[in-house]
Amino acid sequence: KEFALHAQVSDALEKVRFYFPYPHQPWQRGTNENTNRLLREYFPKGQDFTIISEEYIQSKVDEMNKRPRKCL
Repeated sequence: KEFALHAQVSDALEKVRFYFPYPHQPWQRGTNENTNRLLREYFPKGQDFTIISEEYIQSKVDEMNKRPRKCL
């Protein structure tokens, strides 16, 4: 769903390349899977976002962006 219009987005962004990992192989999407797990702490699966204020969502985005990250 979220990449249904990837060709138009790629053209609009001057040939940005998209990466499509294989289905059911989460190890190919490490950062994405980790971010989804962190988001679930604030927003449980199936939650209705229309009842959540923009300020609350932005505060949680800021909180996630300011989290310390492990350096390799």
